[in-house]
Amino acid sequence: ALPISGAEENAYRRAPDAIVKEVEEAYGLRGGGFRRVRDHLFSRSKAFRSLTYLAPSVSELCCSPPLAGLLKPVWSGVTLFRRDRRSGAWALTQDAAGLLGSSVRRRVVALPRGDLVALLESHGRAVPLRDLECRRSVDWSALSFGTVLVKAVARVDGLEQPLYFAATYQDTSCSPEGAEGARALSITFEKRKGLEDAPKARVQAVLDALR
Repeated sequence: ALPISGAEENAYRRAPDAIVKEVEEAYGLRGGGFRRVRDHLFSRSKAFRSLTYLAPSVSELCCSPPLAGLLKPVWSGVTLFRRDRRSGAWALTQDAAGLLGSSVRRRVVALPRGDLVALLESHGRAVPLRDLECRRSVDWSALSFGTVLVKAVARVDGLEQPLYFAATYQDTSCSPEGAEGARALSITFEKRKGLEDAPKARVQAVLDALR
């Protein structure tokens, strides 16, 4: 992929089809939600360590000829996927969970409402599977450690609506096998400079909707 913005340090590179297919296959992305974003995924890394969705109007004006040499975006879009530096696996961001949740067909875990409440109340901290109801309803041995999409249902304005979040399925022991008692889930909302309290506010808003 060639840089298609102006200055090299501000370059947004369109994700090659092979990279897009990697995330598509990793999460079984299907449906209109993903079709609308798949052709507008870019990266500021030559190694494509993350994929950012740029609105079509932005990508056409700022990252395509003839204006690409004139308009030099410094920061734009929403990061949807990040590649783990150790495992090489693609991780969903919370923004991706919200935007593409209904399009994900793989690595999806349905949670009872109580489990989602427990994870949100422990925001950023791992909750052992033994403390969650979903330990019985999910075949955890069939899932590799890493990012999963968790789904629950909440009543909002009198209507039942699905809620989607990216969660980390992890082994909290030193054992590579991940004994049952050491397997855990966690949900974390990323902090952004200038919006340090946003994760706490978002967690509280979701908890209020679940109760």
